[in-house]
Amino acid sequence: RDYGRGCEEAGVMTCPVLDQMRLLVRFLPVCASLRIFCAPALWHWMADLKDFSSALRSFPAMMWILLWSVPFVLFKQILLKPGLRSVHSSHQTIREWPEELPCQRPFHGLLSTRCHAACGGFYIELLWNAWTIWVGGD
Repeated sequence: RDYGRGCEEAGVMTCPVLDQMRLLVRFLPVCASLRIFCAPALWHWMADLKDFSSALRSFPAMMWILLWSVPFVLFKQILLKPGLRSVHSSHQTIREWPEELPCQRPFHGLLSTRCHAACGGFYIELLWNAWTIWVGGD
């Protein structure tokens, strides 16, 4: 929302990054909710039964993998754009920011920081499920 507000203040109403982020704002909560219901099947096949090949043929386990990987890839496409890659240096963020995406300050840093924090959430969920599968069979 901050980035959208910054784009509106700069007079930009549509851009590919803004459209992709609007899609993710609607898509991510749905995917996360569905992953909550699919995760026990993934844990059952992989941790309890230790049957990894059957887990990949199980509909709920496949759905979990799909519902995690598609938003993650879409999100990483945003994070790999110039100006969003560097969360450690605000000067580098401003220097690399694409000129075709004008945005008022401080919205560059807000977008970069929040995107990297959300990406960390993806990694945490992946590691949490890997830990559950690894420890779950014991």
